[in-house]
Amino acid sequence: MLRTQSILNTDCDAGSGKSVFQDPTRRFYPTRVIKTSDNQMLVVGQTIVYPNYLISRGLIMKTDQEGNPAWINMVGRADNPSYHYINYWDVVEITDGFIAFGTTENHSNYNHDLILTKISPAGTVIWHRIFKSKYWTNDHGSPDYFGAPKLIYDASENSVYLSAMNWEKGRNITKFSTGNGDIAWSRAYSMWDVGFDYNMGIVFGDTELYSFGFMLGDYVKQLAAYRINKANGNLIASKFYEVDAPVRERIVIWGQHSASRLANGNFLVGGTNADYAGTNTNDYYRAGLFEFDATLNLVKGTAIRSAVGGNANNINGFE
Repeated sequence: MLRTQSILNTDCDAGSGKSVFQDPTRRFYPTRVIKTSDNQMLVVGQTIVYPNYLISRGLIMKTDQEGNPAWINMVGRADNPSYHYINYWDVVEITDGFIAFGTTENHSNYNHDLILTKISPAGTVIWHRIFKSKYWTNDHGSPDYFGAPKLIYDASENSVYLSAMNWEKGRNITKFSTGNGDIAWSRAYSMWDVGFDYNMGIVFGDTELYSFGFMLGDYVKQLAAYRINKANGNLIASKFYEVDAPVRERIVIWGQHSASRLANGNFLVGGTNADYAGTNTNDYYRAGLFEFDATLNLVKGTAIRSAVGGNANNINGFE
């Protein structure tokens, strides 16, 4: 599904962030914040030199809980200083640092390729890896069209998994080594008439992983659950549940997302609704929660409505 590109050539700025934040020409756009094991905050995203928004760097920053920076690393491309582009979307803490994932510009074809970066606990960039999707190879493709991306760390095997939706190509899951960023395997999972398969999260077992999503096509609107072999990505089992009318026309789960395992061994997954096909009234469903048993049978589901009408996404934060 993903294949390796050349290693990124970078120049990095690290150290105290005070002078950086005082620069009036620079704008910061955080996309993900996590709490670290030492009760600090790690922020990833993008920093842009205003007014030239094409000159951007990836932002990786650690602060205390009051926002005082411990270190800042702005990762930029050195091969073409007139057109920098890195934007980190997600980050996870691993045993020996952090792994961040995002988008970078491919100057040969202007494709937005995937970047994976490993950072030490002190903020030093250890390595970068660049990957390209076989589905999208020109003009802002590959991770630029990964919807609802989620980076997940499996401590039991010291690996990271990237789960996301491919534009009109179903769901993608890729397993990476945390040692050097090598791809262990990369798979796309799809079925007929699935234009979009919005990722709702992954739950790990000992030898298997469980992936949940919400599929949209011209003729289908379904919950999809996959049981997958962790060693090679092979599909073991899958189950699909169609959403009936009239709820079908007013519920789409593709915003914030989560998946977790309950005390009884079942799975709880959920997400928010950001579809614009609703009726703009309070019968418009804002979010959904669904419970599956260990064999992926649907136990029950709940669609959540707001007392306030509108076609915007009024419920956030399913984490």
